[in-house]
Amino acid sequence: MGRLQRIFRWSNVILIFLTLFSYLSPYIHPGGFWPFSVMGLFYPVLLVLLLLSACIWLIQQKYYALLTLGCILLGWGHFTSFIGLHLGKDHSPGGENEIKVMSYNVFQFRTLAEDGKAHRWPEEDLLSFYQKYQPDIWCIQEFPSIPKRSDHIAKLLTTQTPLKYTFRESGKGVALFSRYPLKGIRIHYFNKRNSANGYLIADVEIKDQTYRVFGIHLQSNTVSQIADDVAANGHFQEKETWVQIKGMIGRYRRTAAMRSDQALEIKKLLDESPYPIILCGDFNDVPLSHAYHILSKDLIDGFQKKGKGIGTTFRGSLPALRIDYILSSPALEPLSYRVLPTDRSDHYPVLSILRPVNVNDP
Repeated sequence: MGRLQRIFRWSNVILIFLTLFSYLSPYIHPGGFWPFSVMGLFYPVLLVLLLLSACIWLIQQKYYALLTLGCILLGWGHFTSFIGLHLGKDHSPGGENEIKVMSYNVFQFRTLAEDGKAHRWPEEDLLSFYQKYQPDIWCIQEFPSIPKRSDHIAKLLTTQTPLKYTFRESGKGVALFSRYPLKGIRIHYFNKRNSANGYLIADVEIKDQTYRVFGIHLQSNTVSQIADDVAANGHFQEKETWVQIKGMIGRYRRTAAMRSDQALEIKKLLDESPYPIILCGDFNDVPLSHAYHILSKDLIDGFQKKGKGIGTTFRGSLPALRIDYILSSPALEPLSYRVLPTDRSDHYPVLSILRPVNVNDP
């Protein structure tokens, strides 16, 4: 028993050090020293192991539990970026000054069926989805890439819903739909050959106040299919599985560095904004990432204020991936934040209700 306890104790020490390394991930560019970014990616796994370890030490009444719990508390801000602790009642929408914002990677408005094939949303499903949640501002990533289909869906939304104002480029993936008029619109894609990853900026005037909306889609990881294959068919005693894992980590390392550079580019534009900011989109990276750290600086993450439970937004084999966000300036107060339960895309939509600070609805 003493030998097993020593093994467990040293395993716990290693676990604590790995977790402390993950806490450094947001502050170090992945292009400089990439292992920290990988540790940040696996923080949810480390957190679960820490909690289990703490429970075991508490049962044995060992002071090592204090070290484990201390490690968790040291990264409390990271903890709350993955697990929402808002215990109050859900906000009932409907106030006059509220702004309902949705961000959704729609997977080109396709649904993955059990047979592995992707099927298009019927028109009535698209309209019923809008009617169920009724966002005032809808930031979309992976809008359909086929021009004829993308134009048809845009026409459907602008004629059959209150989202009368839109901006996008036909056949490209970043789109914005709004109940309110848009002005000062800019759009940029990071790679001319890639019509998915980029950002859109638009100014929206709501009740004599202008807000600058950023709809962004950072560099994709392209590792989800590999992860799904490893989860379904991988065997850790086989060399091929480890080759797949190595390739997956290599791709994440490269794309994480690209996202950090893209975040720095967007951050300059955020700093130039003369208006309060609403930033939403698919970051393709977790809260313990350098890209998220750059973009969330000086902004409020609505999930940390009003989220409940585990904030997973991606339906893949990698655990607890929270990669879709709605952030806002301190001038806007998050009243609610929800990850919506739908299986229509490989992402879950996020919906937040915002209200200008010091403004009370009648």
